[in-house]
Amino acid sequence: MDFEIDKTLENSQVINIQSLLANDLQGPTLFRLLLKNQNSSEQLKDLYLRVVIDSDRIGRILEVRQVSGRPFSLDPGQQVFVNNNNSGNGLPGIEERIAFEHDYTRRGREFYNGLKGLTSLPADRYQVTVEIYRGSINGELLASQTDDFGTNLVENTRGFYLLAPGDELGSETIISSRYPNFQWQGRLDIRYRLVVVESRTHESAQSLMDGAISTEPIELISSSGAGSLLDYEILDILVDGSGYQYPSSGVQDLEPGTRYFWRIISQLETSDGIEERESEIWSFTMADLRKSSGDQQAIEISRILERILGDRYEEVRQNGFSLESVEIEGQRFHSGQAVQKLRELDRKNEQGDVSILIEN
Repeated sequence: MDFEIDKTLENSQVINIQSLLANDLQGPTLFRLLLKNQNSSEQLKDLYLRVVIDSDRIGRILEVRQVSGRPFSLDPGQQVFVNNNNSGNGLPGIEERIAFEHDYTRRGREFYNGLKGLTSLPADRYQVTVEIYRGSINGELLASQTDDFGTNLVENTRGFYLLAPGDELGSETIISSRYPNFQWQGRLDIRYRLVVVESRTHESAQSLMDGAISTEPIELISSSGAGSLLDYEILDILVDGSGYQYPSSGVQDLEPGTRYFWRIISQLETSDGIEERESEIWSFTMADLRKSSGDQQAIEISRILERILGDRYEEVRQNGFSLESVEIEGQRFHSGQAVQKLRELDRKNEQGDVSILIEN
């Protein structure tokens, strides 16, 4: 007997439950089993199969047994190749119509019930053992073999988040580097698709991203891609790792005063092909070097105060104002530190971490 988990399942970063439970005998090949009667003159009779599934975290999950009283036989020298797509009506090449029954352990039943509503198998290492007996399931053990899968399963449903440049939508972040370093926190063994688009009047960031992602990447690692960039699409590239330095040549220059949106899409290898998971969308605006840094900072402060003060902002604006300092818990901040504290307050307000009450 020779049993192995298919590489598709063994190397997957995410195991789709659908491919395991409902492949309708036409999904990806998940396992291979070879049974061979090595005796060239004697038939092997009264054979039974047993399969057990364990995991590192749970222990024994499930036992699948061939029904007692319904054995099968192998003719002299006969070989039988079995996988999950050719075993719907019994073992291929075997005349006997065998059947199986199964039992969950207590923890296995809890595990199975907990899968309801999930689309992927929880991160763990799973072992599958196939055994063949003669006489009965409790009879003479002729062969046994174990294989495992799941060591590379992704722990988190997303597993990554953005770091730089820019910030969440609405942050009005201004950057000065014409060649920003796009960075995100995530697993280094996953491929990511980085998409950067230019802002368009009357079009949302989401709609611009949807249009860009609907086309193939224009550039692949170390080669040219098969896709093409839309007129507002600045960058669309597949990246191994957790960062990408915007190049100084071969791409469009980022224009001063222009707003850009970007996101990454992870390319996860699953038991059912490639699965894409999208990050949130971040934005940034290229600094206009024709304006002084003071002018740009004044614009940023005005936008932050407008979000914080709401209806009161117009009254403040008409009366004129200048930012002298920001006081937090008795500590006063001036100049650049005051602006930074305003940014932090604005971000916490957007995330719902603080509530701002405007008193007369």
